[in-house]
Amino acid sequence: MTKDNMDDDQEIFDLNFHTFGKNATRTKALDTLWFDVLIEEVETEEMPEDAKRKLIFMMTSAAVLDVVMQSLHPKLAEVLANELDNYIGILMVNNRFGVDMMQDIEDAFLKHHGKEFASEEDYIAIKEEFDDKWWNAPKQALGGRTPWDAVKEEKFNAGLEREMVIRKE
Repeated sequence: MTKDNMDDDQEIFDLNFHTFGKNATRTKALDTLWFDVLIEEVETEEMPEDAKRKLIFMMTSAAVLDVVMQSLHPKLAEVLANELDNYIGILMVNNRFGVDMMQDIEDAFLKHHGKEFASEEDYIAIKEEFDDKWWNAPKQALGGRTPWDAVKEEKFNAGLEREMVIRKE
């Protein structure tokens, strides 16, 4: 392993720690900010316990999403919102069809191209071309839909997509 590789590995470790590694600590901080107020508000509601638990989940999710979006520059928040909606759509497709699209595309790529590339630029170019074709090719596991059409359909059904546009081939 070269020094450059070790530096890259350290940079990835640092990024992962900063991005994900502090989530337990962030959760404790949010608990301090919100838990008592949230529970107090939910306890005043006259509803079954399972409805209260769902309300707690919905309120917490909305609050976390608000914090994330408000913490970003508006243009970055727009990009994140779009990517988050797409990822939620992917998870919904996975759930509906019993697939794992992210694993499926990775497996298909490795099967067709392997792991060795002449350069990082070569890898990126090949991966982008492969991804574009994969996401836009009908899949039997998705009832003949393309992955993007299936994602758009799920997003539309969930209210995350304004209009339902499916390509006619």
